[in-house]
Amino acid sequence: MFWSPTNPQLTLLTVNARDNSGKSSDARVMVVNTNVMRYLEYGNLSGLNLSLFWQQHSKSILLTSNLVSENNYQINIQKVNLFSGTSSSLNEVLTIESKDLVTVTKLFWNNE
Repeated sequence: MFWSPTNPQLTLLTVNARDNSGKSSDARVMVVNTNVMRYLEYGNLSGLNLSLFWQQHSKSILLTSNLVSENNYQINIQKVNLFSGTSSSLNEVLTIESKDLVTVTKLFWNNE
């Protein structure tokens, strides 16, 4: 769970585990407006080690995860616009890849 930095909103990042391997098969993002207790659900994100980061002004969120491709780990980055509900991949703009497991633990995002 992650609180919005400016609005009474809470994000829930839920992960459905695939069998007993511990690997996620499907992650869902829900944003709850705590004033009226209503929520919107946003698209799925695949990969491991999922993380969520709020934009400073609570208009968008970034979702990150690890993908495995050809014996390499890659960071998958998706930007979700909370007003339109659309998402876009940032993987072509920012590519982080390694032969070892790599993950995002902190992200400072200022998009003014």
